[in-house]
Amino acid sequence: MNLKNIFVKGILPVVIIAAGFVAMKQMEKNRQAPQKTDLIEKGVLVDLLKVAKHDKQIVIVGTGTVMAGREISIIPQVSGQVVTVHPKLQSGGYINKDEVLMSIESIDYELAVEKARALLSKAEFDLASMEGRARVAKMEWERMENKGVVKPSALLLYEPQLKNAHAGLASAKAALRPRNHTPALPG
Repeated sequence: MNLKNIFVKGILPVVIIAAGFVAMKQMEKNRQAPQKTDLIEKGVLVDLLKVAKHDKQIVIVGTGTVMAGREISIIPQVSGQVVTVHPKLQSGGYINKDEVLMSIESIDYELAVEKARALLSKAEFDLASMEGRARVAKMEWERMENKGVVKPSALLLYEPQLKNAHAGLASAKAALRPRNHTPALPG
């Protein structure tokens, strides 16, 4: 190592630190104590404003993903072509209660009603036919000689077939009931 490197790396930092220490001690010795002053309380600074009520639109700018608060599926109970759609029936649209969302072509609906009426008539005929068969079966059983010894089976007296005919009639009647359904929405 040469003499310059020894001076720069060894002696110079020690000299700088010592000079800083001497300067600090000198400033401590010459320091004056702070003067004490009485604190004067000036009071609270207040601005007075007259308040008036008014409407004001506040614009909030933000980023994120907007999601629907609720979603519903609209499924028609009869098939057919949609002929009118509510103009607000779109993403983000708001529609009031009891407003018509869409209309289906009436010919398809009328055809479905006629088919339901035909099914109702057939179900009524089937029920009347089963009731007649059951009466005949019961009368034939009563004419038999061993009617008191053996009890007739439900199948012999057409009881399951009658229950089936009653269920078919109830189903056909239900198909003709009006079906304006308003789903219960949360919140």
